[in-house]
Amino acid sequence: MKYIKITAIKTKEGFEFRELKRFPSMEWGEEGGLQADLYYQGHKIMQVYQEGNGGPALTYTEQYYRDHKAEIDLQCLSFLKRVDENYGANSEFASLRNKKIKNIDDDDWEAVVNNIEEYYDDVEQAAKSFRKGYKAVVALKAAWSTDYLQYKVSDITKEEVEKWIKNSNLGNKYTSYRILLPTPELSIL
Repeated sequence: MKYIKITAIKTKEGFEFRELKRFPSMEWGEEGGLQADLYYQGHKIMQVYQEGNGGPALTYTEQYYRDHKAEIDLQCLSFLKRVDENYGANSEFASLRNKKIKNIDDDDWEAVVNNIEEYYDDVEQAAKSFRKGYKAVVALKAAWSTDYLQYKVSDITKEEVEKWIKNSNLGNKYTSYRILLPTPELSIL
């Protein structure tokens, strides 16, 4: 079981979770279920719950969310299009290609939590590497896992990472990557 309480990770749009619990589920295994308190600009807006047994996510909204729904849903969609490759014009899922604000649903809020959690995990892994003296970490995203490259230099470029992926014949394995550096901006997704 995974439990995160109070994380420093915030999105540019103002989302964060302050508590996340992962628990066993029938569909996704040991950490397939989740429960998270989601905040927007410091205000608790909802609890996101995913049992992980084949059904959709559920949200339990707070009054602040209901009072500011249009603005918050707009920021939700903006965030997902910015960081989640499943959203936007190039999505392999027709329902997410042209997602509209009026169609934001509980599963989209689960995606917000999952993306913040994924970034939190990347930052935690990078912090361990930085403590060992590495100056940069690249989080390589595969379909169901993340691998990490550690660098002794901090001036690693996207071109170098892409060249390494290509030269290692791993272009089919990794769908995206993220370069992490030990800077104050690391806490902003």
